[in-house]
Amino acid sequence: MSSEVLHYEDVKFRRDGREILKGVDWHVEEGENWALLGLNGAGKSTMLSMIPAYQIPTSGLLRVFGHEFGKYAWVKIKN
Repeated sequence: MSSEVLHYEDVKFRRDGREILKGVDWHVEEGENWALLGLNGAGKSTMLSMIPAYQIPTSGLLRVFGHEFGKYAWVKIKN
């Protein structure tokens, strides 16, 4: 039985009025291997920087290890 590691649901991110990410849906289960591919400036680093809360989604749902961003002490996940 696998467990959820990452879950992005309709995640959007805007910086300086510019849309960086729009409608990202991604689900990763324990034991899965993924690679993010895309052109420079496509938002790969921005998307991954949300996991340790270096960037905060403008809207949408983000869960890490089953804990929803904004409803859990993120410092516990980072440790």
